[in-house]
Amino acid sequence: MQDAPPAPDAPPRTGESFHLHGLHVDLHGPREETQAPPLLLIHGFMASRAQWHGNVERLSRRRRVAVVELLGHGRAHAPADPEAYTIPRYVETLEALRERLGVRRWHVCGQSLGAGISVAYVLAKPGAAIAQAFTNSGAVMTRPDDAAKVRERRATAAQIRAGGRAKLPEARVHPARATRYPPETKARLMADAALLDPEAMARAMEITVAGTAAMHRLHELRLPTLLINGRWEKRFQAHLPALRAGIPHLEVVDLEGGHSINAEQPEGFDNALEAFLDRHPGP
Repeated sequence: MQDAPPAPDAPPRTGESFHLHGLHVDLHGPREETQAPPLLLIHGFMASRAQWHGNVERLSRRRRVAVVELLGHGRAHAPADPEAYTIPRYVETLEALRERLGVRRWHVCGQSLGAGISVAYVLAKPGAAIAQAFTNSGAVMTRPDDAAKVRERRATAAQIRAGGRAKLPEARVHPARATRYPPETKARLMADAALLDPEAMARAMEITVAGTAAMHRLHELRLPTLLINGRWEKRFQAHLPALRAGIPHLEVVDLEGGHSINAEQPEGFDNALEAFLDRHPGP
């Protein structure tokens, strides 16, 4: 399938789906112009657009919402070129999406690996986002020179390649291992998990995850930032002091849940995110 041609003079309509530089994009929300800026949602590793199934209906009532699927996930392409999985390529694609929507600035929100990508995007294009939100993301809280993490990611990629599609459900973050998702969300994630491309997952682990390491750059995040924290994920709670110290304008909302807090507590997540976005509507 070829990417849809850009149409700068005719922004895509809500309810539309298309491919852009290999990513799959779904647009939700009002068809008429709204005062609220668009919101970008980026899912995590081994997830899909279904990660936001419980959130999109509420979040898109007053604003356009763009839900992207990362390379090798869901309906997105799985390019053979390793360069396609680099953070600069993702930044380029997200900028192309923002321009295609016809807006100068927007809101961004990422979950897990998606949080790593959204933070990297804001660092690369600080003028493109009005405000950002993210959920628990261990990838963000690493450094590029962390040799132990590099070895861990390479080992995980090697395991994915050796096991192939049949072994993907054994991964810790595969939706098959989730126990707190609402039934409809889990069913949709499991259906989309059948579309995961093993080689793309290995490249995401080696290349994309590695590129999201941002602990050494947290102080550069000068825009309003919200962390919606799933406080039951003990490993991530250890990062909170560094996040609070590193990000000048960080707000934290704690919710009862774990790593995928937007899916586990969709109403609480949506309420926290919408209140934050409403406080930062942009110019």
